[in-house]
Amino acid sequence: MSISKRQKERTQENMNTIAAAFGASSGTKGYKRCRGKYAGTVDYYIEFDNGERYYVGNSGPGVSFDEFVAREREQYNPETVRETKEIALKALRDRAESDNAFAQQLGLLPYEVISVELNSTEKNGHMGWYYVVLKVGDNIINHVDTGTFYDILNRKLSDSAETYYAAGGLKDDEPDYVFHGVGFSSKSPLYKMSNDTVFYKMVG
Repeated sequence: MSISKRQKERTQENMNTIAAAFGASSGTKGYKRCRGKYAGTVDYYIEFDNGERYYVGNSGPGVSFDEFVAREREQYNPETVRETKEIALKALRDRAESDNAFAQQLGLLPYEVISVELNSTEKNGHMGWYYVVLKVGDNIINHVDTGTFYDILNRKLSDSAETYYAAGGLKDDEPDYVFHGVGFSSKSPLYKMSNDTVFYKMVG
């Protein structure tokens, strides 16, 4: 078997493994030519058999599609995703106690961590982002913020922050719960897994 054929098969196996992490069965290579300041480069993605597409990288840095896929497989395979969720869930539930104690001092609501999930759709721009399902008062919300996503992804969830401030985009009187020392609002569309707040990973 030639090296190119082995590489093709390996990349296909990696794409299928990534697809499984997102609830699909298989994946195929896809690309989109960029325009504007990124003209001349290509955004690569994996198209899953369920119709979803997962962005893996831009050709600008000089990394091949095969390398992009191999890199993504390290983080997005079923076993790693399962372990990451378990680690994050325990750490976040431990942290909730101190967050809620501080929220009580401020007259805000406590929260309960229900689960940690991986977003498997590109419709809201967060595909591949971990988010936290919280119960705040009588509301169930899908909390997402940049810092928490990377903390979960890198398995480095720290203890509660020592200083408090309202999350960006919120007025000081809007927060009704404290998450990692930051005031968030369960009623605001900000920092929710929705179409109102988008963190696109696409480059071009």
